[in-house]
Amino acid sequence: MDMFWRSILLLATGLCISACAQFPKRDTQTCDKLEPALQPYIEQGIFQGNLLLAKDGKVLCLRSVGFADESNKTPISNTSRFPIASLSKPIVATLLLKLQENGTLDLQTTLDKYLPEFKAPWANQVTLHHLLTNRSGVPNHFLLPGWGTGRYQQTLPKSELLNEVARMELAFTPGTQYLYSNLGWLLLGEVVESATGKGLEENLQEHIFAPLSMQHTGLVYQTQTRLVTGLRWGKKGGWQPQNDLHMQVFNAAGGIYSTAEDLLRYLSALHQEDMLTPQSKRLMFSADSPYGWRIDTLALANKVEKQVHSYDGKLQGHSSLAYQVLEDNVSLIVLSNTGIGPVHKETLADDILRAFYSLPYPDRKDAPSLKLNRGLLDNQWASALNKIKSQAIEDPHTKVLLIDLAQQLGWSGKRLKAIDLYTWLMNNFPENHELKISLDRLCSLHSDYNACQSTKKNKRVN
Repeated sequence: MDMFWRSILLLATGLCISACAQFPKRDTQTCDKLEPALQPYIEQGIFQGNLLLAKDGKVLCLRSVGFADESNKTPISNTSRFPIASLSKPIVATLLLKLQENGTLDLQTTLDKYLPEFKAPWANQVTLHHLLTNRSGVPNHFLLPGWGTGRYQQTLPKSELLNEVARMELAFTPGTQYLYSNLGWLLLGEVVESATGKGLEENLQEHIFAPLSMQHTGLVYQTQTRLVTGLRWGKKGGWQPQNDLHMQVFNAAGGIYSTAEDLLRYLSALHQEDMLTPQSKRLMFSADSPYGWRIDTLALANKVEKQVHSYDGKLQGHSSLAYQVLEDNVSLIVLSNTGIGPVHKETLADDILRAFYSLPYPDRKDAPSLKLNRGLLDNQWASALNKIKSQAIEDPHTKVLLIDLAQQLGWSGKRLKAIDLYTWLMNNFPENHELKISLDRLCSLHSDYNACQSTKKNKRVN
């Protein structure tokens, strides 16, 4: 480590008192308590990665499952580095608040003041605050011209990317509506670099990573460090590696990699007194327009609710989630390289917290969506789906989990299997308009597939 970073660490000693301490070994009793809730997700192949639960900044259980490199069978460990996707956003928001505290930025200032070469006609209307709260009206990346061609999934000159963004029209007047926009966060990263004269990763290191001793955290597209390999369902069962994507679009929006323990250091510091000023915290955790967080009430059981700060992220082959249970100072972090869908990820987290609080939780070992996932891995999809079709879907959450799996199938390229599942769901829940939209979209790409032909025939009959 060079003298610059040594000096940063020395200056930040006070901040590191609690957040940078060495974590003790896991508490076997707590891990044993959580294991029955976690086990169905492991057995059915929905989850592998790292799951960490801590209280008062101290690790109670850190469970590592699976392989960081499937081909070499390198086990996932507590130092395995995962791309955290959109869980990057709270960290980047923290950086912008730190830069406002030291006078480098004013978050109420418009984009044109910091990016004079960014020629969007709306740059003098959109403030940094608008971008941080997803109320800018800047469209999402799916609307970039030629997004579906793969052009942005390869190396693309940043200037060309920004020119494309500048030509896009706002979806609404800034500040009037909410629209989640990765492109808005991309612009925030550009603002940081322009205002400071330093790269985004250098700023993150100086203001967050180094002071908190987050030694295994950085930017995915700036590192030569070996990261955990993302996985997707194989053509003949099992897992196969995801192809690496460059995607500068997700730099500040979702480009950070980290470990479970490093993220705990961040969560612990953020929810103490010394990371941000009270005024900055009020902005970050505003009930109406938080910066990079969700302010949730988590219903764990009848009359048992917990106030949490939460956020998650997802890229192809990677998925992340962080909960901070405020009243109990409990942290839960999930990092997975199976690309677990958002509903399955949140259901897993909720089950883990119920187990921790000694509350009842469902036995998921026979959950239809988990069984179907095992069918995919065992190359027994048709058989697994036929067995599920013979069951009545009475639990509303079971339906939501099945839809989550269908969406993940479509997103990961298993479109025909997604059509199979959507078709069956449509037959059971014909009133669900979102199911119809999803099925119609997939069938427009595979109009000759038998399930799509049957769907068309049923429409004509009705």
